[in-house]
Amino acid sequence: MKNKLAQLRALSQNAAGKTAGIGALMVAGISAAHAELPAEASDAISQVGSDGAAMIAQAWGPVVSIVGGLVLIKLFKKVVSRAT
Repeated sequence: MKNKLAQLRALSQNAAGKTAGIGALMVAGISAAHAELPAEASDAISQVGSDGAAMIAQAWGPVVSIVGGLVLIKLFKKVVSRAT
């Protein structure tokens, strides 16, 4: 036990050891924060994700129409300006 404490003290005294110690504490904190979500929270998160995917799927039609229209307008303007 004393040997392990001496190793930990030596490790914490050098700069690389301090960085490794900070990294280990960060990983431990992150894993503790994400340990487990309540069932209601995970259900709500998955519902928001599926609703967002449905909205994106519905938006493709208007987005393609608007972008296509803008491209055609620019092409028409370019052709008209070169023809005159």
